[in-house]
Formats: sequence, structure tokens, C-alpha cells
Amino acid sequence: MSLIGNSGSLFSCQPLSLLACGAGTSVNVGMELFPDARALIEGLRRDLAEVRAENAALKQELAALRRQLGKTSSNSRKPPSSDGSGKKPRIAGSLRGVSGKKSGGQPAHQGDTLRPVAKPDKVERHEGASCGHCQAALTAAMATGVEKRQVLDMPEPRLEVTEHQARIYTCLCCRGVTKAAFPPG
Repeated sequence: MSLIGNSGSLFSCQPLSLLACGAGTSVNVGMELFPDARALIEGLRRDLAEVRAENAALKQELAALRRQLGKTSSNSRKPPSSDGSGKKPRIAGSLRGVSGKKSGGQPAHQGDTLRPVAKPDKVERHEGASCGHCQAALTAAMATGVEKRQVLDMPEPRLEVTEHQARIYTCLCCRGVTKAAFPPG
């Protein structure tokens, strides 16, 4: 089907009275359109409306995906392991200036150490069950000394001191010296 008229165009030749118009308005340009041209223009207008609606839907989907992509462990409830390689690098170093001194304790520094308490609040005794060398059973009569360590815990109102005492045994079978184990920590 040809949309070109006898004069070689879609339009009949008449002077224009209006050059441009907005979408959805009818054009009265002072010229006559062939019926096939009108159908073509109406089809193109429908297609343009569909493309505009699809474009708006795609823009909304793109915005949602960008919001989701922009989430990290610092601005959402995602775990840090999900940040991937796009994670911002940490700024290394300290904000303190250079003093010219070596790191660690300085030569003239006196230093303070917590001294053992003479009367701890609690004393927990740790007994050995078997010789650490030959696995023979140990008894209280075999004990030859006590090694002490104090752990200072700070509950809410006051400092509580627990002294741990581990028995030291001398095995009657092999004369090996065995110390009872302290709890971990």
C-alpha cells in the first residue's frame, strides 16, 4: 500500500497555518491528509504511548535495582561478608602525629604491676588426678607444694579476687613432679 499521493508526498499541497503541537492534540495545519497517512499517524501515536509507558516502568525497575545494589553492611542489615569486592578500603594508620620515640615502653618509665592480694575473697583449689609422666594415681600425701595465680575480676560494686592454687605432686613411683592444671583463661 502506498501512502504517497499524486504529488509525491503524503500531504496535499496547501499552506500551513500551525507548525507544531503537543502530544494528544489534533493538528489543524490547514492541509488535508490522505486517509492512509491519518491511520499511520494514529498508529504511531499509539506505539509512542506504549513505548512511554514501558520506559516509565523500566525507569522504576532500574531505580529499585540501584537502591538494592547500593546497600552495604554499613547502611542496611546485610552481613559484611555480602559486601564483596566493592567494599570501601579502610583508612590505615593513626591520627596521632609522629613523636620520634620508639613504640612501646620508654626507658625512663617506672611501670606498674598489680601485686598479689594477701587475703583473696575466694580460694579455688585445683587437684591433679594422675602423674603427668607415668599416669600413676596421685594422692594428697604426695603433694610437695602449691603454685598460686590470682585473677582480678571486677563485678559491679567491688573488686573480687579469686586465687587459684594448683597442687604440685612428686610421684612415689618415678619421682616425677606434676602440677595440677589451672582453668583456661
